[in-house]
Amino acid sequence: MDMGTDFEKATQFGELYKAAYQCFRNIRWKESTQEYQRNVLPRTYALRQDLINGTYKIQPYYIFYIHTPKKRQIVSTRLRDRIWQRSMCNNGLYDDLTRGFIHDNCACQTGRGTHYAMARLECHMQRIWRKHGPAVWVAKLDISKFFPSIPHIVAKAAAAKRIRDEHFRQHVFDIIDSFKDERPQAEIDADPFGPRGIALGSQISQLVALAVLDDIDHYIKERLHIRHYVRYMDDLVLIHEDKGVLMSAMLTIQALLARLGLKLNPKSCIYPASQGIVFLKLRFMFTRGGGIIRRVVHEAISKERQRLKAMKRLLDSGCLTAQDINLHFKTWMANKRHANARGVVRAMREYGKRLFQGDNANGVQDAGTSQTGDVGCADACAENA
Repeated sequence: MDMGTDFEKATQFGELYKAAYQCFRNIRWKESTQEYQRNVLPRTYALRQDLINGTYKIQPYYIFYIHTPKKRQIVSTRLRDRIWQRSMCNNGLYDDLTRGFIHDNCACQTGRGTHYAMARLECHMQRIWRKHGPAVWVAKLDISKFFPSIPHIVAKAAAAKRIRDEHFRQHVFDIIDSFKDERPQAEIDADPFGPRGIALGSQISQLVALAVLDDIDHYIKERLHIRHYVRYMDDLVLIHEDKGVLMSAMLTIQALLARLGLKLNPKSCIYPASQGIVFLKLRFMFTRGGGIIRRVVHEAISKERQRLKAMKRLLDSGCLTAQDINLHFKTWMANKRHANARGVVRAMREYGKRLFQGDNANGVQDAGTSQTGDVGCADACAENA
C-alpha cells in the first residue's frame, strides 16, 4: 500500500508518538521530560497540526558548555524539536543522508561508534602489517574547529545532494539556519562563505556534518587509492607504506577542504606508525608479531588525576557524595577495559587510595566494591587497590 511521501509518513500521529518515546529513553529522570510525557497525546497532536499546516517553528535552543576533553559549546535541542527530527530520521532522512557513506566513516550511525572505529583501525593496521610489516607511515589529520567552521551554504549543499523529499530538505535547511554565527556581522559579511556553524547536540546536525566530508572520503578511497583510511567525525587517519604518497594526499585534502571553507588543524602531521597511532584518546601500537595493543594516552591519565582532585575538594565541601565518586570511577574503569590498561587502572586505584585516605567517615572507603568484584572510585579511591 502506498504510504505517501516520506514527509507524510513522518508526520503521522503514530510515527510522532513512537519518536517521542524513543526520545524519552534514558532521560525520564528530567522534570521537563516527565512534564512532556504527562501531556504526550495533546502535544503530539499539536506538533502534527503545526507540521501539516506549515506553522511549525524551531524552539529556542538551550546552550551550555562541556569542558572534557576540551571546552565545547553544546546547543541542546528542545524535546519537541528532537521528536520531529527523530521521526524524520526514522522515515527516510537517515537513510538519505547515510546511504552513500563509506564503510570506514564511523561516527553517529546505527551500529557504528567509537568501539567500531577502534576495531576498523585495528583491522587496517593488521592488514597493512601483513603486507609491509611495521615500517609504514601514518597521516593523522584533524580539521580545525570543525563544527563551528562549517559554512551554512556548504552544509545545505551536502544535504540537498542527498535528501530526496523536498519537505525534509526545507526542514533541514531551517535547522542549519537556526544555528547562529557568533562572529561580528562585519566579519560574516566579509566571509565569502557567509554564516558558519553547525552545533553539536542535534541528531540531524551531526549527520549533516558527516555528509559535508563524505565526498572527501570517497576521493581518498577511490581517487587517491588510500585503502587504509578511517574517519571518526573530523579525525582522519591514513596509513600507507610510502611517506611521499601521504604527503601528497595531505596537500590534496587541504585543497579539497579549502573548497568547503575548512582547513586542517596545525597539529595534523605524518609520522612513522612505529610511534603508535593516537586515535580516540588511545595509542594503537604494533607488537612484534603483528598484533595490536591499545595504550591510554598520558593526557587522559593526567586529566583523570585532575578530575579526582576536584572531586576530593567537592567531597570535602559536601557538594559531592561518595556514591557519585564511585559511579564516576567505575565508568572510567569500564572505558579503560577497551584498552590494555591494567597497569594504568592499578596505578589510578593506588592514587585514589592515597588521595581519599582518611575519608572513611564520608563513606568513600566503604562505597567502592560492587558485588561483581569491580572496584569503584571509592574502592578505587578508597580501598582502591
